[in-house]
Parts: sequence; C-alpha cells; structure tokens
Amino acid sequence: MKDIQEKRLENEIKVVTESKSDIKRVVKKISKEEYQIDITIPTTLTKNALDIELRMLIQKNYPFNPPKLFFITKFIFPHLADCRDVI
Repeated sequence: MKDIQEKRLENEIKVVTESKSDIKRVVKKISKEEYQIDITIPTTLTKNALDIELRMLIQKNYPFNPPKLFFITKFIFPHLADCRDVI
C-alpha cells in the first residue's frame, strides 16, 4: 500500500503533466522516492533563439524539501544569477 507522501508526490506530478500549454514534459520515475521531469519550453514562449530545456528532480519528501532544477540549455536571461540559480 502506498504511503501518504508517495500518493501526494504522484498527485503533484499529475498536476504538472496535465496542465495545458505548449510546454513539453516527459516524466520518468527514477525510483520509488524520486521523479525526473524533463521540460522543454519552445521558442514561441521564451522569445529566445533556442528551445529551453530543463530537468526537475522531485523527491518523496516534497514539499518539505524543494525540487532540484537544472538548466540543460545554456542561455542568458536577466532573472538568472551567475551560478544558474532561478531568482
């Protein structure tokens, strides 16, 4: 039987993947306790020359620990710090 945290995590993943937009999402269950979401934001939404790809790792203890976010595509955007952290 699934525990409460695992059910909550699955519900959060469902909300992310079912939202309607041009953003592409691919969800992978890495383990019982961790999901990986690969996200592609098309140029039509970013006004950038490239599609922006990022990876989000969500662990079982979410929302008590925030998801980890990694930018796969290198780009320059004013709302990012030098170390690529989202502000």
